[in-house]
Amino acid sequence: MKKELHVLICLLGLFLMSTVTKAQQIDIQNSNDSPANPISICQCDTLRPVEVSPGVFNRGTAVTYFLGGLFPSSSSFHFELASPNNNWAAADTLDLVGFRTNPASLPVDTFSAANEKWASLAIPCDAPLGPATLRIRNSNGEISDTIYYIINKIPDEPNINQIKGGFPNPYTTVNDWGFCQGDSIILFVEQQLGASYQWLNGGVDIPGETDDSLVVKNSGFYSVRIDLGACDLTSKDTIINTFLPPTEM
Repeated sequence: MKKELHVLICLLGLFLMSTVTKAQQIDIQNSNDSPANPISICQCDTLRPVEVSPGVFNRGTAVTYFLGGLFPSSSSFHFELASPNNNWAAADTLDLVGFRTNPASLPVDTFSAANEKWASLAIPCDAPLGPATLRIRNSNGEISDTIYYIINKIPDEPNINQIKGGFPNPYTTVNDWGFCQGDSIILFVEQQLGASYQWLNGGVDIPGETDDSLVVKNSGFYSVRIDLGACDLTSKDTIINTFLPPTEM
């Protein structure tokens, strides 16, 4: 009788464990859930929530998911990016750079099904271009549904590599470039194949200035944004100051 009871308890335990395991699931909520509607992203992107007003966020491009059932805290979650899509054998495990829950007023709880979870993930700068697929895998064997992306090339870091006219400014203590008032200089950006350009002053687009060079007649903080379609990068500021040379006595 004791042996039969022991066997019954073991079978009941196995049944309960099986029920708990089956109840566990990872359900991604992002809408790009088929190859027909991938989201376009860039190398070096961070998939993250967007702050729409101070302290108020929407999910943005963060990977958003619910958990079904209680996952053991001894397990771990891995965010896998397969390029080309579904090549899981060669998938990258993405760095988790931020984590939020929705609503944010609830405690951050990684393992329970208490609320929606928002994972901010870093896309590698050398991620292969083209179709890619992302899934979440728990170390106990549970795998989520998949979401789809198109990875686009990030431009090389923009570089203002030539200045025609003027000279390093001897009249200031900052690392700037100077020229006489009433004169002008020309800034040149290092060109990149297939790129378009937009010049900025003080971080603001200069209307109509989309060539690979810029004529400068006024002081300012000049930079250039290089665009490769879906992806862009902006150069560091080049500080330009006009001056009146002191008159020698």
